[in-house]
Amino acid sequence: MKSFRAALGIGAGVLLIAFLIIFRAPVAEAFFRLRAALSAAADPAFSYQTFQGLQRENAELKARLAAEARPRDNPRVFTSLTARVYSRYPVGSGGRLIVDAGSEDGVREGMPVLLSPGTLLGKVVAVKRTQSEVLTIWSSDWKSAVSIAPAGPKALLQGGSEPRLELVPKGAALAEGAHAANVSSEFPLGLLVGAVGAPFAVSEGDLWSSYRLLPPAGEAGIDSVLVVLNFP
Repeated sequence: MKSFRAALGIGAGVLLIAFLIIFRAPVAEAFFRLRAALSAAADPAFSYQTFQGLQRENAELKARLAAEARPRDNPRVFTSLTARVYSRYPVGSGGRLIVDAGSEDGVREGMPVLLSPGTLLGKVVAVKRTQSEVLTIWSSDWKSAVSIAPAGPKALLQGGSEPRLELVPKGAALAEGAHAANVSSEFPLGLLVGAVGAPFAVSEGDLWSSYRLLPPAGEAGIDSVLVVLNFP
């Protein structure tokens, strides 16, 4: 008899636990309604609607805290390949470099090419098995959109032996030495391309002004580059 009662007690306990698991949401709702009713009896200013409002406020606060906990700057990690640069001495490069990495190394046309981590130099425009051709900012064929820091205007980077920042609104006076960063979708956002140099003379009727761009290094001194393999 005792074993029967014990088994009956265990079975009842299991059924109660299963009931609470299956119907936990309605039970919790009923509990909160009962609690709200009792609280309302003790404090007329409190109601179940008040409780629901507090729940919403709590959820919103948690969401804001979670958003603030996320890092505001979340730089992406890119994989790059170091490639050595062939010399074209004594003939000039014309703003194009040949590097010793090709299709066998995973290089493809359009891949960004960096002078150093965080500094844009050019892009791959032709690929062979063990070599690739890189178009750089020293080529007159180069054009890309840049932004002047901090929170400055946009400009067109026109490549050439002396790269320029063009289509700058005439009223926007750029500070010499301010950083110019990439905003073109062809390359990772925010890569440095150089610093603002001296302005070119403009006439009274011009709507735009232009400035020299000072790259971080000279073209002749580049002996290796970084090819970004996993962009975009």
